[in-house]
Amino acid sequence: MKELEEDKAGEIKKRMDRIDCELVQNGGNNCGWDAADHKDFLRIRTKHNNKTVTLAFINELRRAVPNCDEIEVRGHVEAHQV
Repeated sequence: MKELEEDKAGEIKKRMDRIDCELVQNGGNNCGWDAADHKDFLRIRTKHNNKTVTLAFINELRRAVPNCDEIEVRGHVEAHQV
């Protein structure tokens, strides 16, 4: 019984390690943006009911994060969806 629990714990650890690795490859918790810009992204996404492909969403996010162009905004949306 104990051996089965250890095997299960080992499998869970392997899965968690894979998820951590994928998260790092995707830019970390903020998908490559700094925390403040990502927070604005989340706030605006919620305001637009998760409709991140609309021109209104993209324009509002670009105003909130002026150092990002439309391509970077779309890339961030993609990274966040992953």
